[in-house]
Amino acid sequence: MTMRFFAVGEAIVKQLDKALNTNIYPEDTVNVFAIRSRDMAAQIAGKKLPAVMISYGSYRVQNNTSRGKRSEVTQSWDVVITVRNYAKLQTRTGALEDVDALIDRVLKALMGFEFDVEYGCTTLKLANPPVLSDEGDGVTYFPLRFTTETMLISNPPTI
Repeated sequence: MTMRFFAVGEAIVKQLDKALNTNIYPEDTVNVFAIRSRDMAAQIAGKKLPAVMISYGSYRVQNNTSRGKRSEVTQSWDVVITVRNYAKLQTRTGALEDVDALIDRVLKALMGFEFDVEYGCTTLKLANPPVLSDEGDGVTYFPLRFTTETMLISNPPTI
């Protein structure tokens, strides 16, 4: 079974939204959404923070078989935790403490997360993070990177 190339990102958004927004503490709602570009400032404009942004990182072909019609591929996905740098205003803590609390929740939700069979891949694994500025315009960004392996299969031509 094969998957749509960007389906993993949709599954990560769903998993994090479910794990981070339990409605036990409505005031702690975390905005979880997929982004299409690396312009983080533009992506969060007008959005409630804290937020977790999910973005496609890259892919790497591990192996080709069946005369190039099957490829084992490792995909990477960036999960960027974003908080405002309003130290001592609402939470009485600094931005790093706010990020730290979210890091723990994101890691618990995603490390070893197993996809449904329809995604054609196995589990998420923590990987080396992308290079990303950690601050700007009153916002702190903290990137995590996850990888997963999948099999891409070409559709045979119909006659």
